[in-house]
Amino acid sequence: MHSVSRPAEPPPELVNLANSGRADFGPLASPLDAVFAGVCAYCERGIRDDDADLSTRFFTCDHFLPRHLVCHHEVGQCAGNPPPHSNSCPIYDWGNLMYACHSCADTKGGQWPRPGESADGYINPTGNPHSDDSPEAVFTYDIGAGAIMVHGSVIGTARNNAQRTIDDLALNTPRGPRNPGTRYAARDRRINLAERRSQWVKRFRESLDSLPALEPAILRSVIDAFIHPSGRFSSICRQYIQESEYREHFTPPSQSAAQS
Repeated sequence: MHSVSRPAEPPPELVNLANSGRADFGPLASPLDAVFAGVCAYCERGIRDDDADLSTRFFTCDHFLPRHLVCHHEVGQCAGNPPPHSNSCPIYDWGNLMYACHSCADTKGGQWPRPGESADGYINPTGNPHSDDSPEAVFTYDIGAGAIMVHGSVIGTARNNAQRTIDDLALNTPRGPRNPGTRYAARDRRINLAERRSQWVKRFRESLDSLPALEPAILRSVIDAFIHPSGRFSSICRQYIQESEYREHFTPPSQSAAQS
């Protein structure tokens, strides 16, 4: 999981949807694809990936804080059985909408840590990238095994939130979908993300090792392709390159943006 920068203003598609009071978020596929660069907010797999276990062509709009927790349909136009919702209903909160593959959306479902569970939420990929609870601040990777883990420096509620994000969204270990009858269930199980990350890093390493050492421009272009946010598993690839003998060819994102 990595931080994603979201425009402050909601897209026209969301404004129109809110004004209609409907709950069909299909029109947001295009603007969310643009914000998240076609990559799942949770597992970092791309809409254009070719995977035998999961048809990632199917992406959806996921409510980070589940709909049943933000709208109780008790006041105003939301009273009774929706639609219609009020155009100010929290289900239309732009900051709460994520681009997710159906496997992650189905696995997450309506889960959210409850009071007394020593956690108060999940790690938000569109929060402040410089905050103490950003993905980059709380997560690290076992490069060899491909597993996402909570960074050793993270403690207290923040640590519990990070661990619950890994466990409840099954970001390492496969588990059956919460709703086995859904159309997009991946052969009755989630993909093994830790194994896929490990395979992807191996491919990354082999790509770099096959290049001439005296061609830094070529090395840098391959590195940029693997660590770009629009690429699958870019966060573990970024950590790998920073810890490898190729780190001298790594351009920090802030410098890269300034140079572009």
